[in-house]
Amino acid sequence: DFVVTRAAARGRGEGNRRGASSSVCGKGRDPTPQQNAMSSEPPWACLPASHVSATLTSRGETLKIDDPMKKFYRMGRHQEMVDIHVKCQTASRVHAILAHHKDGGLYIFDLQSANGTFIDGIRVPPKKETRLRPGSKLRFGEADSPEYTVQIEDKRVDAKQGMLASLGGYGDAEEEEEEEK
Repeated sequence: DFVVTRAAARGRGEGNRRGASSSVCGKGRDPTPQQNAMSSEPPWACLPASHVSATLTSRGETLKIDDPMKKFYRMGRHQEMVDIHVKCQTASRVHAILAHHKDGGLYIFDLQSANGTFIDGIRVPPKKETRLRPGSKLRFGEADSPEYTVQIEDKRVDAKQGMLASLGGYGDAEEEEEEEK
């Protein structure tokens, strides 16, 4: 249902003589304003926090979103123009941006797609960053399109829970004593 592509390495990187416009539009034409908007970094995007990782799961396939040097991922059905290829005909060529936010969250940003982006069945407003929550169901286009389950892991929370478990519930015993008094 989705594939990570290497679009950034095939024409958007430095040192390519053709430049970004030819890889975005093809045939060396200048990009349209909409294509420029699709290829630009959201101003609120930042590198992911070192303690956060995310995965997208659909129909048994899992994709980790954990590149520490990548602020955002373009998602859509046009394999040459996106970082995450969505195998769905109701997805736009470049449908949405999945990005790390400076508040530490993971957000989806619909690029005014024809068929919309949905979180848990609710259409997200175009051109507005919308926070994804753990367990959210993400869909591009019509109701029969594949759903992507979003899992967000905070390694700090996992580490704290593991430490408390190794203490044998030490924190729980203190709370019980306080309640008895």
